Amino acid sequence: MENIEVFDNIVPPSYANFLEEALLGSACDWRFTNSTSGVVDLSPSHLIYEQFQFVSKPIDTPQNIFDNRFVQFFLFPLTLFALKNKIHFNSQRDLLKCKINLQTRAPSNNKGKFNYPHTDYHPVPNKLLTILYYLNESDGDTYFFKEKFDGKEMSKDQIDNLTIIKKVSPKKGRLVVFNGNIMHAGSHPIDYPTRIVINYNLLLP
Repeated sequence: MENIEVFDNIVPPSYANFLEEALLGSACDWRFTNSTSGVVDLSPSHLIYEQFQFVSKPIDTPQNIFDNRFVQFFLFPLTLFALKNKIHFNSQRDLLKCKINLQTRAPSNNKGKFNYPHTDYHPVPNKLLTILYYLNESDGDTYFFKEKFDGKEMSKDQIDNLTIIKKVSPKKGRLVVFNGNIMHAGSHPIDYPTRIVINYNLLLP
């Protein structure tokens, strides 16, 4: 898959509300992180804005993490998408990671800035899909870039000259699917208190 595909209302609205409430309740074990990327220099460019976020990682196959307690909640959007598109996968074999990111409101002068660009895995095979499910109504677009990510920390000049090929705005129930090779970056909300995204990395058979 080379395109960036957007699917709205991937789950019924009533269940989207339930899912948001469940994952903001006891279903997530939140962990504090200093930034979205782990990059030490948090201001390499005037285009970048980073601050802390909270992360829950119920599934990380390379690290042998598979939390069975609420797995049906975490995987429901992905399962519906797979059924509708006739994609077959084994969650304990093909799903490399399921991670929930909760970002908090940033100062208003950071509107239009994005987090540090990355791919979720490097090197990443062409058959790896990255799938984002927006859990709540929010702002803080996801940015997609033309340039390829080589796994190395980028310089200010490299970041300043990135080519944005698409921006997708958060919307509750929205799912975005793209090739894992595409460099992308989220951004912190300005107008809403939180931005919550479930991130799946699915290795196709």
